[in-house]
Amino acid sequence: MDAETFCIQFEQTYNMELDKKTLSPSEAQALGELFEQVIWYSPYAEERAKVPNYRGEAEIREAAERAAKRMAPDPPS
Repeated sequence: MDAETFCIQFEQTYNMELDKKTLSPSEAQALGELFEQVIWYSPYAEERAKVPNYRGEAEIREAAERAAKRMAPDPPS
């Protein structure tokens, strides 16, 4: 999935479909931080150069990977 599709689908799911009351505190924080990155996605390098808050594909991928790691279950000890 490309970054643009991911951002559109994640934003829709996070805003309209996710019951945030069902999230654990760590899930809520991880997904909330990811949302704050997703809403700033721009596929246009020239826009990102002019607007420092805009994020590109690499930043979105990194944010999604951080969120996934934070939400992964702890390995058994």
